[in-house]
Amino acid sequence: MDNDTIEKKEKVCEYCGKKFFPRRSNQKYCDKKCQHKSNYEKSKNRIYEYECPNCKKIYQSKIRQKESFCSLPCKKEYEYKKRLLELTEDLDDNLGRNKTNVGKGVIWDIVNLKVERIISKATEGNVAFNRTINYWNLADIPKSTREFVLQRDEHRCQICERKDKLEIHHMIKRINGGDHNPLNLITLCSSCHRYVETMDVELATKGCYKNALKYFSLEEEEPHITFDEIHKELLSIYKNSKKNEKEEALYKIGRLIDKIENELYGYY
Repeated sequence: MDNDTIEKKEKVCEYCGKKFFPRRSNQKYCDKKCQHKSNYEKSKNRIYEYECPNCKKIYQSKIRQKESFCSLPCKKEYEYKKRLLELTEDLDDNLGRNKTNVGKGVIWDIVNLKVERIISKATEGNVAFNRTINYWNLADIPKSTREFVLQRDEHRCQICERKDKLEIHHMIKRINGGDHNPLNLITLCSSCHRYVETMDVELATKGCYKNALKYFSLEEEEPHITFDEIHKELLSIYKNSKKNEKEEALYKIGRLIDKIENELYGYY
């Protein structure tokens, strides 16, 4: 079939129904305007299917997406896991080559990443609930839930890796509406737990970092603490409390308890 025959064969526009003579054998529309309108109508009704890289949930969207996450929390969790994996591999590489100082820097980054995530979840809870609860009337974490969380977290602190003196922490506090759902619970050692409770990322990172150094046997030996030093530290905490410097006071209390426990029991 030659071009002259094609041009003489009449067609019906698939969009407006108007009859026209095509310029090409595969032409479906009478003009560009009808073609664009048809493409627009199809795109409005088109459904794209994606699998969330984090939770593996299959979901649908009418919008073509570059990043196929089902929700913003899933995106944040995926980016957190990815960054943590990169830092962990970097740490193993540096410690394997005896690059101690570089390794300490990576440990700081790992601890800071973990602390920031835990404290940010507590902040999200404050915004979401904005209500108070009588804390003393709240039931404790069920034993089965506690055991599940400990097993899930491999019976180790999720910040410093310590395997003893473990406690369960509510990321969204109970007083702010957080529940006993395992997704809201995380295993921390008693020391990291105290630092996280300051709700100050910088101070909590500083305290938990010391715990992580102990786990990797990279800590510097601290001098023995005396009663005179304890007395001075308590006075400093008292003054900070009067100035409403709650976070700093809580951090100092945590450090003081760590020093006393280290004197009495040792790290492990």
